[in-house]
Amino acid sequence: MLECASYLLGSPIKLVTDDANLLKALQLVVRWMKETSDYSFSIDESIAKLSEENQPILSIYMACMTKFALENKNKAKDDSAVKYGVSLLLASYCENSDKSKGQTSEITSLVTAKNNNTLKQHLGMK
Repeated sequence: MLECASYLLGSPIKLVTDDANLLKALQLVVRWMKETSDYSFSIDESIAKLSEENQPILSIYMACMTKFALENKNKAKDDSAVKYGVSLLLASYCENSDKSKGQTSEITSLVTAKNNNTLKQHLGMK
């Protein structure tokens, strides 16, 4: 599953819903997230804001959640650690303009917060 998430994160966002292989990887990630009993995933209001004007970013967010959980098993049950770690991954992905064409102001704000070391405050965390 980590390979599917990494594959998605290594691809331009515009291809995620157009490329057959990327779409299959996304479908596997979504199915795994629904069916795994090892992890619990939730989508909160922060991703709702990010995906409001850019629906494909939700696919990338799910890939980030999967990658973070599998690479940080000791933090996967800590909601704050997951939110922060996933947001770092997402901001890093979005920084690469080749991958994330069509950034919204919300995404730009997330990337700026990451680069200014104010991501926790941006996310409403202490």
